[in-house]
Amino acid sequence: MFSLLRLLYFVVCGAATISLLSVFQKYIMDWSMAAQGFVVPCVLGSIAGGVFYIYTVCCNRQKKVEKLLAARENQLETVLSSGPVGIGVVVNRVFHEVNDFFCEMTGYSKVELLGSSSRLVYPSDEDNDYVSKCKYSQIKETGAGSVETRFRHKDGTILHIILSSKPLDRNDLSKGVTFTAVNISKRKEAEKSLSRRIVFEHFVSEVASDFLNMSVGEIDAGLTKALGDVCKFTRVGRAYIFLMRGKSSVCDNTHEWCAESIEPQIHNLQNIDLKNPNTLLWETIAKRQAYYIPDVSALPENLPDKEVLRVQDIWSVLIEPMFFNDELVGFVGFDSVCEHRQWSDEDIDILSLFSNNLTLVLERKKVQEKIRAAKQEAERANAAKSEFLANMSHEIRTPLNGIMGMLQLLQMSGLNSQQEENHNFAMESCKRLTSLLSDILDVTMIESGHLQIMKTDFDLPEALDSIHALFKPVAIQKNIDLQFNVPNNLPSKLVGDSNRLHQIFNNLIGNALKFTNEGSVLVEAYPLRKPQDGNHKILFSVSDSGIGIEDDKLQSIFNSFTQVDASRARNYEGAGLGLAIVKKLLELMGGGLSLVSEVNVGTTIYFYLDFKEVGETASLISNSRLYEVDSIRKMNVLVAEDEKVNQLTLKKFVERQGCSVIVANDGSEVVDILNTPYEGFDLIFMDIQMPKMGGLEVTSRIRAGELGESVKEIPIIACTAYATAGDKEEFLSAGMNDYLAKPTHMEDVKNILVKYSKL
Repeated sequence: MFSLLRLLYFVVCGAATISLLSVFQKYIMDWSMAAQGFVVPCVLGSIAGGVFYIYTVCCNRQKKVEKLLAARENQLETVLSSGPVGIGVVVNRVFHEVNDFFCEMTGYSKVELLGSSSRLVYPSDEDNDYVSKCKYSQIKETGAGSVETRFRHKDGTILHIILSSKPLDRNDLSKGVTFTAVNISKRKEAEKSLSRRIVFEHFVSEVASDFLNMSVGEIDAGLTKALGDVCKFTRVGRAYIFLMRGKSSVCDNTHEWCAESIEPQIHNLQNIDLKNPNTLLWETIAKRQAYYIPDVSALPENLPDKEVLRVQDIWSVLIEPMFFNDELVGFVGFDSVCEHRQWSDEDIDILSLFSNNLTLVLERKKVQEKIRAAKQEAERANAAKSEFLANMSHEIRTPLNGIMGMLQLLQMSGLNSQQEENHNFAMESCKRLTSLLSDILDVTMIESGHLQIMKTDFDLPEALDSIHALFKPVAIQKNIDLQFNVPNNLPSKLVGDSNRLHQIFNNLIGNALKFTNEGSVLVEAYPLRKPQDGNHKILFSVSDSGIGIEDDKLQSIFNSFTQVDASRARNYEGAGLGLAIVKKLLELMGGGLSLVSEVNVGTTIYFYLDFKEVGETASLISNSRLYEVDSIRKMNVLVAEDEKVNQLTLKKFVERQGCSVIVANDGSEVVDILNTPYEGFDLIFMDIQMPKMGGLEVTSRIRAGELGESVKEIPIIACTAYATAGDKEEFLSAGMNDYLAKPTHMEDVKNILVKYSKL
């Protein structure tokens, strides 16, 4: 192209010189006819000098232009050959000029490219047509075009290209376009790799987050699913987890996922010692390095790993070690079965992240299993403790029932004043022991979560009156003024656990009287707000003028077995369970409490509870069941009791109310007696724990009609030293009608006889 320009320049200069010489020749001829002698030679000399001068100037200018063109040509050649850009000229989709880099980029020589169709470098006609369409559309609008496309290298490799074009003549595209081609394949590959890494990392993050809400029982299935998800994402056939046995080199295949048609290996890979024989796998993962074999067939024949992998049809394998607190706990493996698989460094990094996540999941599982085992052990210990205390309560209550029964019978025999005083002291000791047993059982039930709050209809003012009546004799004996302040606007008919309310007041008022030597004890109750939808919140308080509590003991006074004075020389007896039970009962009942105390001034304990108001219909039904009885009709009563003292006590209590009694020593005797023709029984007092046949089994047979229809509906009263609320519910659900706890009081027996004599 540049040689052509230089040739044109020489032609123009030569033509100009010839024209000039022709003009001078004409003038010379004209002058030669007009002049003679000396003038002619002078003119000719001058003309010849001028022509020579002009010729010299033209030659100098020609040389300068040639140098400039050569320099520009060298510069352009340098730019075209040194830049990492393919450059060329295309006319009507045919290569007319290309630089060396374009040849290197496409793999074709200049000879192959020049004169060839541009389709040569495109992977398909569609790519070529698309580029032409976009390029020419852009050129038409803006004078230049740029498009991202694909080239196909001579060896078949697909290249990603940014192709820019500009026409030689914007008004006539047929004259051709110049183009530049930039290879962006590496950038595209980096973008693809980055995008895949982001997706993979997000996937691994989601897999890890799935474990956060899993229970211990769900983790194993979750691990297998996670292995399958990774296999599907990375397109490998098998993934697995091996866990080490402690700090040894022995491991077990604990989790595995296989694609269809791939045989599982988990059952064959148990109790594997990685050091016997010494494997490359062990040497690698022990150093915290990934074990990556892209081609198993290339492993040395004497390497133990090769045979292990070969028999499993593994062609490529990647294994990531799992470390926790610098200890190898296992490894995660990915097998490519029946085909080779190349893992990139990015893939290996991400799978390392995945294995780290699995390590944390497995360690979390271990911790949770330890916690669960510890919890189960604690529950077993607590259950054993509860069972022990329940059995001890039963064993203590049984003889205690005999003692208290005999004391009550003794009182009926007519005692002198000294005997009456001794009797009262003995009864008081029995009551204290009974109260202690009840408190211990309540604490055990609360701690085990088995204590139930029962909601029944009751009259709050009446309940407070009964509590007042219970403690009034004690207050009079200690010369303490016991006052109950119950306002008129206090709701009466409520739904709640009146027995637990009694228990709370018994503990609080009992403590107030115990720690008050003189002065008063005041019990108050106030509605905290107007009823809302039949709900009442009531504030209670128990105040005393007793010894008070020191500030440093206020926080611990509600702990079990904690006393205000724990010294050996303390003046007040007790196990330190009362306030602990009060606090836990209030929590179970949805209430709360607070305490204000000053040493040598007194203590006030406030507590509140929520109650529901009894509906009108319920009140009528409840009231319809209330009755008063002046006397008990004569009934035939069967007493089933294996303890002789308890037999005698209960028999005497019942006979004192005018009833006749027959005694059975165990459950089998009850069956025999009921099967014997007899005028019939009106009531059965049934001990729960008896030899040969227990009370629950006998009751079940009676209710099933096995002993005849005549006794199928007979009232059965459970008599037992098992004294928890849960026991009572169990007995009632078994078909018994009522419950009498040991130690048995004659007044309780009388109330039972009164109740069932009217049925």
